[in-house]
Amino acid sequence: MTTIKQLLKTNYPARFILFGVILSLLPIFSEIGVLQNSTVRLIGYVIIFTVVALGLNLLLGFSGLVSLGTAGFMGFGAYMFVFISTNVFDGFLVAMLLTLVIAGLLGAVIGLLSLKVEGIYLAIATLFIGEIFLQIFRNVDWFTGGFSGMRHHHPTFNLLFTEITLTRNWTYVLMVLIMVVVMIMMYHLVHSRTGRALMAMSRSEHAAQAMGVSILKYRLIAFIFATVLATLGGVLYISYFRFVDPSPWNLNRSLFIIAMVVVGGFKSIFGTALGAFIIHGIPELYLKDIFSGNPEFSYIFAGILIIVVIMFYPNGAIYVGYDVKKLYYKHVYPRRLPYITLKQIYKQNLATAADDAKKQLKATYKNQRQELRSAIGAKLEQLRAKHQQCLADIKATYQAAIAAAPDGDQTKRQLLKKQRQVALSECKQQHRIDKLAIYRNAVTELMVIDDE
Repeated sequence: MTTIKQLLKTNYPARFILFGVILSLLPIFSEIGVLQNSTVRLIGYVIIFTVVALGLNLLLGFSGLVSLGTAGFMGFGAYMFVFISTNVFDGFLVAMLLTLVIAGLLGAVIGLLSLKVEGIYLAIATLFIGEIFLQIFRNVDWFTGGFSGMRHHHPTFNLLFTEITLTRNWTYVLMVLIMVVVMIMMYHLVHSRTGRALMAMSRSEHAAQAMGVSILKYRLIAFIFATVLATLGGVLYISYFRFVDPSPWNLNRSLFIIAMVVVGGFKSIFGTALGAFIIHGIPELYLKDIFSGNPEFSYIFAGILIIVVIMFYPNGAIYVGYDVKKLYYKHVYPRRLPYITLKQIYKQNLATAADDAKKQLKATYKNQRQELRSAIGAKLEQLRAKHQQCLADIKATYQAAIAAAPDGDQTKRQLLKKQRQVALSECKQQHRIDKLAIYRNAVTELMVIDDE
């Protein structure tokens, strides 16, 4: 267990693998009846949107660029994958790679065009690219099937002497595997020289150029990566749900994907997954049951949730966890530290003690814990009395000063009131410092006793 904890602390990609393993177990819980099939299906949606939003996060969060055509590329990936599988080669890996290569070329073209426009004009340009894709999906029947849509099967792998078609649950596991690979790739990309160049470009393109960063090169990288991942999301969509029609690939879907990045957390990989779950998972999984009579209220609540997150956590909801951790280490952990230290000493002694001495060691540990609790409690009680006396002295001094001040001298009264507030603040601050000193001294005493 200690080795696993150390691995997760030192090797960040290992967290992505653990995250993927946990998600891969959900179909098993569905098979034994712990989870509903609809829940696993919903998590499948979240996984697909996570892959797509990761590409947009690189574009929007790390590069400072924006795209409103993400849904169009998702639809393109779904339709092109079906077209290649039907007319060229019916194998998942080959059809997917060909689809992603074509998408990468389209992303390179958009990256070149982006050099001519910036800001809101780039957003409008990508919006019209998405609308062009939507019209193609609706009207080019030989490619998309029009409004009737197209059906496909789960991924098929052509081996030497046989052909394997995955079931829905194994397709889900495949999606989790692809998502984990994308997360690891994204992590290494943003922590490389390329990631630093994208960050510099997002802050100031002119400063980045002055430092030797090629705007053309890194804009192409950002748009190709985002386009390929959006297309990959479309491939996973048709592979898992086996049906695609033009209706989902509109501006609303693109805006929802942007909301996933913004709400989850700019420049955060896990934040992107959290944003996908907040935007798509919570309304479908929880809020629709709460507002079963009026299901549209679930999306209103989701909109309010987005506004709240943006107001109080502009960097994303993922940082709520960091704030909770900070509060824990500021207020809770110091109080727990003496007991944690005592338990660690007990475990170390228990590991080296003989079998017949372990029972006595356990009893000693319980007595020491009780004595420690009593000693800390007595010191805290003394400190609390000291703090109350400090507050009483400040109050008495303030009342005496107010009584001595002239009745009509409001300036003097305001000055005394401010002095009282400063004194109260200093008294409370000193109380917190003394309380922390009690816990630190208790830890020091335990370590000294253990050394003896």
